[in-house]
Amino acid sequence: MYLVVNAPGFFPFAWRLVKGFLDEKTQKSVKVVSKAEQYQILTELIDVENIPSFLGGKCTCDEFGGDCMTSDKGPWSKFEHVPPRWVKKREDLDTRCIEQLERESRMIQDNQEAVI
Repeated sequence: MYLVVNAPGFFPFAWRLVKGFLDEKTQKSVKVVSKAEQYQILTELIDVENIPSFLGGKCTCDEFGGDCMTSDKGPWSKFEHVPPRWVKKREDLDTRCIEQLERESRMIQDNQEAVI
């Protein structure tokens, strides 16, 4: 689930417009949280010590210069890059194309040698 917190006032209106164009599964995976309910929802999901102070939590990220927005704290700091599935397919396609070009090149060379 994705939570949208601390969004500008126009965002809920914009979200209502946009979500009609999205798949139902995508719509259900996004929740726009009002400022009144954001603390309650965040504390249900995250320890209050890890919620940034500007969202009502106790985290000030002192070890990162006091800026939670630019800190490297969180699960995103250690990740493994997994390329999308189409990249592998693209590499396979490139390999097949190269093999086909090599075959055609050999055929052309063989034909030229036969003509000469």
